[in-house]
Amino acid sequence: MVAPHAVYVKNRNWVDYSPSVAVSWAMKYICKVKKDCSDRLHSTSWLTATSYSIKVIYQNLCDQIPKVNWHYFVWNRYTLPKNRVTIWLALHDRLKTKERLHRYGVTMDETCALCGHDTETSAHLFFKCHFSKECCSMVLAWLGFISSRNNLFTLLKWIHRYCKNSFTMKVVYAAVASTVYQIRKARNLAIWEQFVPSIACTVKTIQVTVKHRVMSIIVRNKGY
Repeated sequence: MVAPHAVYVKNRNWVDYSPSVAVSWAMKYICKVKKDCSDRLHSTSWLTATSYSIKVIYQNLCDQIPKVNWHYFVWNRYTLPKNRVTIWLALHDRLKTKERLHRYGVTMDETCALCGHDTETSAHLFFKCHFSKECCSMVLAWLGFISSRNNLFTLLKWIHRYCKNSFTMKVVYAAVASTVYQIRKARNLAIWEQFVPSIACTVKTIQVTVKHRVMSIIVRNKGY
């Protein structure tokens, strides 16, 4: 059934974005999506094209979105999924740090739970805090790297430039992501259980996690 006030053309595509208020919510949503697509494509020619391909429209829409410069740091198969989420939030400065919670009026204490000195921000946790800086340095040394960079994004960019081998780069990314996750976990333990794990214990957990993840993928790829 043709909806009132909507134009129906030969190729059976709706081209009107303002259907009658009497049409169903599904039809209203379809019209809204079509308007959004036309706005992003800066054209309505796709509505009246003689052939239609979902793949082509999807690719055209993706081309409209600017490329982010951190995607290869996060979406790495050698990194555990939960670690990917944590480092993704850290890179976006969306982790619920004490400084962030203080701004929302949730807590009055902004002091880092790991070092007890500075304000707990994402920048402080990764990696200006003494605890996190030592963890990161020891993990990098374990992989044969030395870096004094105390900013997460700067460190990841340095790894991208310095590592020439793709496999090594992905393993180091996985190790940094695991470090971010374990530091976040240690911070939560310090707040909720008043217990701060040792740096050595934290680094050992990171090493075991990374080794197990990398070996499991290698074995899977070889079909053992």
